[in-house]
Amino acid sequence: MRGLLTKDLYMILRYTRAFLVMILIFFATSLLTEVKGFLIMYPMIFICIIPITVLSYDEHFHWNLYALTMPISRKTIVNEKYILSVIIISSGLLLASACFYIDYLKGNMEWGFMVVSIKLLLISSSIIPIIEFPLIFKFGSQKARLAYIAIIGILAGVSVTMFDNMRKSATLLKQGNSSFIVVIAVLVVLFLVSWKLSIRFFENKDM
Repeated sequence: MRGLLTKDLYMILRYTRAFLVMILIFFATSLLTEVKGFLIMYPMIFICIIPITVLSYDEHFHWNLYALTMPISRKTIVNEKYILSVIIISSGLLLASACFYIDYLKGNMEWGFMVVSIKLLLISSSIIPIIEFPLIFKFGSQKARLAYIAIIGILAGVSVTMFDNMRKSATLLKQGNSSFIVVIAVLVVLFLVSWKLSIRFFENKDM
């Protein structure tokens, strides 16, 4: 598992450098302006698609075929991709939270809005791997591309709209901690179901 994570980290540094630079630029720019929606959501989209991009490169370079010649199970390959997505998306959420907190310290954002913004990012960034990974492991990255583009477009539009109408978003999302806990519980269940489906699809896939 550690070897697979190391391999993917190398691929991220090698093939997604442009993504990483743009992510840092957008997060840094968000600290200099009050327009947060686009400047925070856009790099989060990049962060969410990094694990999917790595999976696409694996398919392009026929890594999965090569991996099957080694003592690595298909289940381990899938597990590593989900763990990688958790690590990367968690790192992105920490960066975004830090930007929001700095904005709060500067007096540009209320505490309640900051919490709501982080909740919104957590929800939206979790949806992409939940839906996209099973599709890729089932049909391959090329066939799953249309669904991927549709998911990114819908999430980007909805999230940016909610950020730009923060007060309405706060009313929708600030319904008490119990409601948010339910949402997180549902996301966790969906993530585990997605994980299980991906394992099943990949184990039954003809390579």
